Amino acid sequence: MGLFCSINKELNLLNVILICLSTDIVSVAIQSSSTKNCWTPMTSSNPCEPGDGTLFSLQPYCQGEGVMMTFRGDGSLVHSCSGKCVFKNAKDQLALRDGPCDAFTRRENPSGTIVLTHLASGLCVNLDAANKLILTSCSSRYLFELTQSGN
Repeated sequence: MGLFCSINKELNLLNVILICLSTDIVSVAIQSSSTKNCWTPMTSSNPCEPGDGTLFSLQPYCQGEGVMMTFRGDGSLVHSCSGKCVFKNAKDQLALRDGPCDAFTRRENPSGTIVLTHLASGLCVNLDAANKLILTSCSSRYLFELTQSGN
């Protein structure tokens, strides 16, 4: 779990207050704001045991631990039940591996939807024609929502 700590020194009283807040978000399903389909590892077997390089797609099922993700305080995104990191592969697709994790930023819109940006490349998470999650120019942003219950 990531921690964000700030120190507040009050010199007159010589006391130090240390405030630490957890910066990890609990496991959530990431779903399309329009179709309500969820990020799901593309595996034919147990979704909690994906192999390295397993891609993500949007699928209509949004239940179970296989669709749950954790945003860490350092910007990394982890598949909750497998513990694998989300990263950008050579084809700009989002995939899973044991590590290291890539960092992402979340920008929340007033409607509650979010835009996800890959920090290193500056590209935004989008969909290709086969509903696979890819990174493309942020001129065509795809909107997502976070939910703890899926559909």
